[in-house]
Amino acid sequence: MMDHPDHPTGSPRTGLVLSGGGARGAYQVGVLKAIADIVPDARPPFGIVTGVSVGAINAVALVSRPFDFRAAVTRLEALWRGLHCERIYRTDVRAIMSRMTAWAGSAAFGRLGVPPPDSILDNNPLRELLEAETDFAAMRQALRAGGAARGGGHRLQLPHRAGGRLP
Repeated sequence: MMDHPDHPTGSPRTGLVLSGGGARGAYQVGVLKAIADIVPDARPPFGIVTGVSVGAINAVALVSRPFDFRAAVTRLEALWRGLHCERIYRTDVRAIMSRMTAWAGSAAFGRLGVPPPDSILDNNPLRELLEAETDFAAMRQALRAGGAARGGGHRLQLPHRAGGRLP
């Protein structure tokens, strides 16, 4: 373990790593609920939270409510209980036909610079859901209060598309 001003040698730092895999996200929420019941107060028990795919979605939900772990887990559980396919991607005939047409256009005219769609199904509902559920202001506040600026072990890595900044 490295020496760090906020974490002396021998002082444990607990991290949470959430894997990807669709339905694992719901399982993760169950485990997080059990942890929330065990921890003595509402403070987050993890100094580092990271995830991949659905785990990244759950990680963002946790760190967007950085000062109350129990509230974050409760909100995450409500999100998962209300989750339906329509909140992830569009499956209506019009949306599917639009994507198929875009794929066909890309295949036919790709050499002319027509790019293919990013995905087979339109996942804009997922983007909208994540934007609505993520409290970027609270994340900024947490970082200012002792995160990356102080080197306190909290680091926020955003996808390249987001330009590395919070919206």
